[in-house]
This record gives sequence, C-alpha cells and structure tokens, in this order.
Amino acid sequence: MNSQLIKKILATVGAAILVVVIIVGDCICYAHENEITSHLCPDKIVYDTTSSTEALAESDKVIQRVAEEGITLLKNNGALPLDFSDLEEEEKYKVNLFGVGGTDSDVNGFYVFGGGSGSVTLEKENAVFLKGALENAGFAINANLYNFFKEKQANPAVDWWGKDSSLTYRNYAKAYSDTAIVAISRFTGENRGDDANLADTASQSFSKPWKVSYVDADADNRNFCQLSLKEEAMIRYCAENFENVIVIVNSGNVMELGLLEELDGVDAVMYVPYTGQSGANAIGKILKGEVNPSGKTTDTFAYSTTENAPYISDAVVASYGSSKQIAYTEDIYIGYKWYETADKEGYFTAKGTSYDKVVQYPFGYGLTYTSFEWALKGVTVKTNGQETSSTLANGAEIKDKNTTVEVLVEVKNTGKVAGKEVVQLYATAPYTKGGIEKPYVALTDFAKTKTLYPASEADGKEKLNSEIVKLEFNLYDIASYDCYDKNGNGFKGWELDGGTYTLSLRNNAHEINACDNAEFTFKIASSGFKFETDPATGNKVENRFTGETAEAGVPIDGSNDTDEKITYLSRADFAGTFPKAKFAPRTKGYDITKTAGIFGYMDDDVYYKDVQMPTLNAERKLFLYTLEDGSAPTLTDLRGSGQKIVANEELILELGKDYDSPKWSELLSQLTVLDVKDIVTRCSCGTLAAESIGKPKDRVFDGPAGLNNSTLSFDQLADVSAFPCEALMGMTWNKDLLREAGAAMASEVSKTGTIGMYAPALDTHRHPYNGRNFEQFGEDGVLCGKLGSKEVYGMITHGIQPSVKHFVISTPGINPRNYNSWITEQNLRENYLKAFEWTVKEGNTNFIMTSFNNVGGVMCAYSYALNTQILREEWGFKGSIITDYDVNSGTRTTASLIRSGNDLRFQGAVANRAELDENNAVDMALAVRSVKNSLYSFCNTYYRTKNYDPNFTTTSFTVIPTFNWWIPSLVFINIIIDCGFLFLCFWLWVKPLLIKKPVAVGEKCVCEQTAIRITEVKPKEENTSAHPVTTATVATATETAATVATTATATKKVESKAETTSDEKAEAYFNAIKYYALAKDGKVTSDAEGNTVTIKSGDKVMVSLTIDGDKVKAEYPVGDKDKVEIIVSDSSSLGKALLFVEKA
Repeated sequence: MNSQLIKKILATVGAAILVVVIIVGDCICYAHENEITSHLCPDKIVYDTTSSTEALAESDKVIQRVAEEGITLLKNNGALPLDFSDLEEEEKYKVNLFGVGGTDSDVNGFYVFGGGSGSVTLEKENAVFLKGALENAGFAINANLYNFFKEKQANPAVDWWGKDSSLTYRNYAKAYSDTAIVAISRFTGENRGDDANLADTASQSFSKPWKVSYVDADADNRNFCQLSLKEEAMIRYCAENFENVIVIVNSGNVMELGLLEELDGVDAVMYVPYTGQSGANAIGKILKGEVNPSGKTTDTFAYSTTENAPYISDAVVASYGSSKQIAYTEDIYIGYKWYETADKEGYFTAKGTSYDKVVQYPFGYGLTYTSFEWALKGVTVKTNGQETSSTLANGAEIKDKNTTVEVLVEVKNTGKVAGKEVVQLYATAPYTKGGIEKPYVALTDFAKTKTLYPASEADGKEKLNSEIVKLEFNLYDIASYDCYDKNGNGFKGWELDGGTYTLSLRNNAHEINACDNAEFTFKIASSGFKFETDPATGNKVENRFTGETAEAGVPIDGSNDTDEKITYLSRADFAGTFPKAKFAPRTKGYDITKTAGIFGYMDDDVYYKDVQMPTLNAERKLFLYTLEDGSAPTLTDLRGSGQKIVANEELILELGKDYDSPKWSELLSQLTVLDVKDIVTRCSCGTLAAESIGKPKDRVFDGPAGLNNSTLSFDQLADVSAFPCEALMGMTWNKDLLREAGAAMASEVSKTGTIGMYAPALDTHRHPYNGRNFEQFGEDGVLCGKLGSKEVYGMITHGIQPSVKHFVISTPGINPRNYNSWITEQNLRENYLKAFEWTVKEGNTNFIMTSFNNVGGVMCAYSYALNTQILREEWGFKGSIITDYDVNSGTRTTASLIRSGNDLRFQGAVANRAELDENNAVDMALAVRSVKNSLYSFCNTYYRTKNYDPNFTTTSFTVIPTFNWWIPSLVFINIIIDCGFLFLCFWLWVKPLLIKKPVAVGEKCVCEQTAIRITEVKPKEENTSAHPVTTATVATATETAATVATTATATKKVESKAETTSDEKAEAYFNAIKYYALAKDGKVTSDAEGNTVTIKSGDKVMVSLTIDGDKVKAEYPVGDKDKVEIIVSDSSSLGKALLFVEKA
C-alpha cells in the first residue's frame, strides 16, 4: 500500500473519530440538558428581596458564632491571649504572618471553603481571609513579608532560612515584631480520592466559586496530612527566633502535628477548618482574647496517620477487573473507638509504645482560657409510660429495657474569664473475649453550656456562673448489634449483654473529668436485653446483610464459598487480626446490580405480587397551587412564567400533617402518566411541574455550607451566605447552634424561591485522607447524628426540606460509583447508619439522598434492604429518597430505583421517561407512590414550618427564561464538523473518480517541471490496441525529496553488476532507486541482473529500472500484463516520475 493511500486513510479515520466524539458528546448533552442549562444558562429568578437583608445579616452572625465556638485551641503555653495592655490607644498589635497559607493567594493560600458540590456561594471581595481577620481585630501585618509569600504562592525552600538572600526579610521581621503567626493550609474537595491524599505530591483545583488551587510539587516523602519539609523548616525558624509563635492549621482534614508539640518555641496551635465568608474574624478575636475558644476535636489527631492505624491497609481501593472494592477491615474500631480500646487491651504497650506516644489530641479535645468545675447532680431513670423519673443509685440494676437514663451535671466557671464548656458522657459495656465486638468507650450524649462567667462577674441573672446540663440516652442507644450471635444466646440483632455498665463524664474520649462520681455504674441481669423490634416504631429488626438472609444472597462482609475470607479486626486478638496487607478482592457477587439494576436479584412476583395498576387521569378537583382567584393554574403558570400562583394551604397542611390522609388518594388519581414519569425520572435540582395537580416546578440545590453557586444565577450570589464547613460546625459540639445554623440557611434560601437543599452530609469519617471530610461533622455516628438532627430541625421549621446524605458509607473522597464496600453488618449499623438513624428519629427528616457505592454487591440506590426494610420499616421514615447524580444501571434505571424504595432519579433527560413502562402495573403503582413521597417531603416541611411560624408562606417568584446559547452553539459546531468530514471524504475519495482524465500514449505531462513521455509497451502475444492510462492528479514530491536529502540510507544499497559508462550514472542510478524505496516507506527488496534492477514488494514487481546510454528507463506494471514505460533523461527526477505513474 503506497504512502499517499495510507495518508488518505489516516486522514479519513481521524476525521471519523472526531465525528464519533461529537456524536457521543451530543448524546451526553441530550441526557444532561437540564443540568447543563442550569449551570451555563440559569433562568433569571425574580423574587422579593426586601426580607432577605435581615436574613443575610442574621446568617452572618451565625457564621461568626460557629467559627468562634468551633475553632479549636490545641496547644497554649500561656502565650494566648496576646497581651494588648502595653499598646497606646488606637495602636495596632504588630505581627509577622509567615507562610503562603496566611495569604489570600488563590494558590496555596488561606482557604475559606472546600471544593466540589460541597462548596459555597461567595464573591472573593466579600470573603474574610486571615490577614483581613487579623486587621479587623486590631492587628497590623508585616506587609513586606506578607507580599513575599503571596507573590511566591509557595513556601520557600528548606535552606532559604539560612541564606543571605533572605536576610532582608528575616531581619525586618524581627525588627517589626516579636510575634510570628505561622499559617499551614490544605485544600481538598469532592472527587479527591484517598490515594491522591496519601501521595507524596498533589495538585488540584476547583473553579467555583472562583478558581482556587492547592499545589504540592515537593518530592519530600510527605503526604497531604503531613507537614512538608518546607513547612517544618519555616516553623523551626520561627520557634527559634520569635518570642510568641502561634501556628494556625487551616485544613478540612486532621494532620500529623507532632513537631508542634516537640518544639517548645511553638507557643500555641489553633485548628481552623474552612471558615466561610466571615468566620475567619473569630481567629483575631481569639488571639486577642475577645472570644474564649470552646471548640473540641471531632476526629482523633494521631502522631502518625499511617502507623498503628488499622484502616491504612485498606484505605485505598483494590481492583478486580473493572471492579473497585473497599474492605472495612478495622470493623467497628474507627477513630477513638480504636485508640481507646487498643490502649485498654494493652496493644500499644505490647508494640513497645504507649497511648500518649500514639495519640496527640484525643477525640473531644480542646483548650480554653478559663477553667471549669463539674459536679454530678444526679442520675435518674424513666421507663415508657412513666411521667416522672426516679433516682438511679450507683451500682443499681435496671430491669426494663425501655428505660431512659438522665444524667444531670452542674458546670461552674472557676477561672478568670467567661467561656463555654462541653460535657461529654461515654458508656462502657461489659466485654467478654471472643464475644460481641465492643469499643472500650462510646460517646452517648454531650451538652454545651451557655456562656458562664467568673464568680466575680456573674450576676445570677443574665451572667451565670454555673449551669446544670442534662445528658440522656435510652438503653437501645448503647446496645450492640450482634450480627453473628457471638455471645451464643441464639439471637442476632440489637442487644445488651448482662453485666455492669459504666457511665463516665469525660473531658475528651481519653480523659475522665476530675469531679466526684465521674464514673457511675448500673447493672443489667445476666440474661441481658434483646431488641427484637425497634423501640421507636415497634417494627421487627433483623439481619438484612449477613449470612443466608443477606440481600441478593451476597453477605456484605464478603464471605462466600469462593474467595479467601476477609479478616476483620477483633478485640479478642488485636495483634493477630490487625490488617497488615490489603484484602483479596472478591471475585463473586460484586456486580449484582451494576448492569441489571435491582432486577439482578428482585422478582416482582415475590416482592410486589399484589400490586395493581393505579387510577390516573381522574377529574381534577384538588390543586396544590392555584391562581390568586382560586382557579386552576396552567403549565406555564406552574413553571413560573405565567400568572402568579399561591399555595393552597388548607390542602398542603392536611397532606403534610398526615401521610395517610384520604386526600392523598384523590389528589394522586388526578395525575397523568406523563406527569408521573416527569416527576420521578427527571429530577434535576428539583422536580418538574405537574398541571394535573397544580404542582409547580421546584428548586433544590447543593449544600451543605449554604447553597453552592454552581446552580445559581449571577444575580443571586448576594442573596445567600457562605457558611463554615461542616467539620468546623461539628467542632462546636453545640446542638442549639447547629439548629440556629440550619434555621439561618433555610431562612435565606427559602426567600430565593428554593424549597430544599442537598444537606447536611452525615457520612462518618473513616480516616483522615478522605477528600470530603470537610463536608462532614466527624468520626462518631452519635455526634454526627445529634448535630445533624438539630440542623435538620432548624431547616425544616424554616421552610427548607433538607436532603441528608450520602446514605450510606460513601467514605472515599472520590465519588464511589459502583464501588463494592465489604463491611460487617455490626459496623454498618453501629457506626455508619447511626447518624442517619438519629436524624430520622430525632430530626424527623423527610428527604434523603443515597450514595453511589454498593453495600456488598448491591448499589445503595437499588438496595431494598436499605431503603425500604431499614429506613422505612425499621426506622419509620416518611418522605422521599433521591439518588446521587446520574445513577445509571443502563437498564430501566428508574424502574429499579422505585422498587428498592428510592423515589427520584437525579438526572433530567427526557429519554428517562422510557425507563418506566406505563403498561406495567408495578412500574406505575410504585412511581405514583414515589410522587406521593416527593410531595409529602414538601407538604410536611410546609406543615412543620407553619406550625413553627404561623406567618410563614412560600416565596413567590417569576421565572424569566434565559436564552440557551449553548444549544445553538453545539448545533453550529456539529454542522461545521459534519460538513468538514463530508467535504474531506468527497475531496479524497469521490473527486478522483469524478474528474479522472485519460492520458494518451505519447502525450507529455508535466511533473515538477520535468518532461515525461509515457509510452505503452504490449507483449507480442497480446492485443496491441490502444489501452489508455488514467491519472487523478500530478503529485508533488518535494516533501519526499527533502526527506531523501536529510535521511541516511534507508534501504540496502544495491550493488549493480551492470556496466556503467561513468560513476555519475551509477550514482544517479542508485539515488533513483533509493528515492523510490524511501517513498515506499522502505518496504521493498531489489534484485540486480545485468544493467536492470527489479524493485519488488513481496512477490509483486513494482518497477524495473534499466540504464540505456544517457537515459534511465523504467517499466511500471499496469494490471496483470500491461506495463508503462518511462524514459527520463534527467535521472535525478526518476523517483518523482515513478511516484507520478503510480498515481496514474
């Protein structure tokens, strides 16, 4: 095959690939049209903003309070608060700000938000960074040093601190102030996987709300959670050269900070996760002493995040073919539950170390500027049906499993400044070696006091010196889930072993408070207590994922009859079961729902055999919204582009109050098939309008730190606030403040014509390397659940339906689509489901988002056991469940979702309608149920808001559609590329056939200005009639000639036996052959005989060359027997002539 043909083929194939890419892109754009439009061309929403100003001002106050109570003081040798007493009036306190992490640089600067869908809505000029926060508090910043770090966008090299080139900066800093504030920053976000944060180097950026990057290009063998060598050098220099050294750790993930304890010259350390729009102001106030820090850690800070850490072997996913798998081999021992239990069992001592050398800052740890004294005031119990409590004596027996325990603690400020204290209550259950796995201590409840004043300042009214706080739990809350019947009593489920239980009042997970009776015990009879049913609902509780009863026949602990058993960490033998190597991925049962959805394991005849086709298209009598005159609205009205609509409050309140109201049947019967399909299959940041029931198009956007601006128009950026990240919210340990934060978010968001938020995130932290840890509260399910339930309550009572997420075990930072999570059912229930259970039962949430990953071999979105049996039946959840974005099994995705108990497919393609069969009774009945659940989330939120605030009403708004410029732009691109492809095909393949020109024998043609005469020679035995030779074009061989001139010999030099008249002729002879061979990519052989050389490709003769006097003659085969004879006098043009004839 000649090179010109190859080039034509390659050009055509390349163009065809481009066309295919465009076609695939068109399909993707079609499938995601709604989402693309909402991001690129959001409709302009016009609403009344007169009430927004007050809501925004209130939000900003809450934001700053969250930071003031959440920022945690990890170390303080007495340097804080800084002493302003020697300053003259109006004089600023001068400080040196070291580190790029203290600047407002967009690269490696001080971060006020995390990346991805959990980001915020904020304009940079409205954000308070560290420098601005310090200046707002009365500090003056060394501008010379600050500008150096900001312009460099990185910290200087290790040896910079000793170089002469840095003397100017160093000397000026010492002269400027004896106080150094060193800022260490880390930035991460959605889809930042654990493996990336464990790597030596890192680089990532996010474009919203403005482009922010984090770059670690140093190959220093330090990962994301470790101080870099550059940071260590900077900290050491400051510790040796300044009197006051404060380190601020600005990160959404806990870090290894051992150096900061090691260096006596480091006076104070503050942990400051992302602060939102103005939360950074709290830093300056804390340094100055205007605010007394009261934050507590919600994760354990270990000296090493990779040693003595049972999660580390399986922190990064394993692969089996295309399957990604994670094993939770640490079992129930996550976070402090591992470190405290390992210490109790002597694990660290046996390893030649100790708890104090392993754990730097325990869970629940935080310092303050004052001191507090606790006193246990009493322990009381109350069983179901009792109106009053009775005192529980220390060591007494509790005889009723339905008992609630209340612990009263008086907290008194014994210091010199006002402050708040956190009281933490932990439970220790009796443990038998080899029995049910149990942590040594587990958080049971917590309470934060109001601001308490020193006795000298207290007035007994507004300024209290002491407060009695109440902590409470019921016995179910401290039960263990025995999924394997490890205690051998024939029961699998929630239970309490008989024995002595200890309650302990602790300053943190490791340190018992010094008050009298800080440890309090009670007993349970040897038979223990079993919870066959859920105490809140009375519904049966049983194994859903273990052994023979496991959903889809795949136990989620990964046990099967094919693969090596997964070993889970056991308290009975920590040393022998500690995960030392990555588990062996499962080869069986991992892909149950990947392509088949729920139909991979569910049979309608078993699960939904009695379902009948629902009634639809009934007479329209009920409408959720009407026009102002009470008449039915049109679809245009419901989409916001027509007449004003108003809520039919009487109907909405009745439906929201009672999930089983008979009005539901009447309303749902009015639905059309299209309405049902559109609501259930095409939910994209809200559900679509349904004219049949007067349902408007609604808006639901991402959280959890306020609305994410990727879904808001630019006109709305100033109408919502940027809240601190959940990690910082969690560190407040303040339930009431979280309720206020939820209320503040909802108050402003509801005024933008929005009805919901995908928030809060209730994922429990598994380890420090998850890129989305900043979006979640912490490492304990009880803490997450109790804080989350309060935030949910605040949101629901202020007009917003919160979609708590991600249900469940979405622990990798990267979105874990179809990742298999192998975990014991005990760990799943006790740690990861616990936060959701609390929020359902205590916060009465009515909206939940499932996660991407699989529990075992079944995707969470398709899990009937999760979404129906546990969530709806065991816990009594009422409301709607939505998938995470674009969950897709490829086969009737929505039909799978609604069978599991999921209600809404988060993806807005019109094509999704086909995923429901209107002639399938199960499809339609369950889809109508899903519509009901979705509507109930809205109506119930409205009902609860109205009960809280009778003056509440939904914000009316008008939608002004934006021109969707991206669609015609895409069409234009398609036209250009498609037409270009067609033209290319015509020019290369069709044109030569249409305009071919015969070349007569003896006719002269011009080829590179060389006259070539083509003659035809016929064998004597053949017909000698004229046989025309055709040509499509005259080729230019200049490029090939240039190649010949600059390329070494590409073919074997032919040693001719022919007699030549001169050396020049031989050289010309050889060059002609070489030229042609190169043009043919060198894939030729040659035979020489006499004065003729035959060039072949395989067995096929390509050309014969003969020197004849002063001419070179070439014979080129045409067809099987004909040939073309070329005679040229200019032998250097022979190669060009050969190429020309080959084209002819």
